[in-house]
Amino acid sequence: MDISLPPDLAEFVSAKLAAGQFASADEVTIAALRYYRDAETQDLERLRTMLREADEQIDRGEFIELADSAAIHEYFEDVKRRGPDSLAKQRGDS
Repeated sequence: MDISLPPDLAEFVSAKLAAGQFASADEVTIAALRYYRDAETQDLERLRTMLREADEQIDRGEFIELADSAAIHEYFEDVKRRGPDSLAKQRGDS
């Protein structure tokens, strides 16, 4: 398989080879693809964890129900109104 790299990535590979971190461009490519694959897997697992936590919160009744876009808008307007006071309390401001 032949791969063409844009100049910035070709320079990156060359720098890794010059630094002695890899013995060949193939090794750099393999390491990069493994890193990308592992990052995708971790991202997917984090998403699954977040979804499990959200399901558990719903099961415990820890949610609010917003029926329509007007209710959503009003909810976030309320958050914006209360936000500065809440932040000040968290910081310990007077």
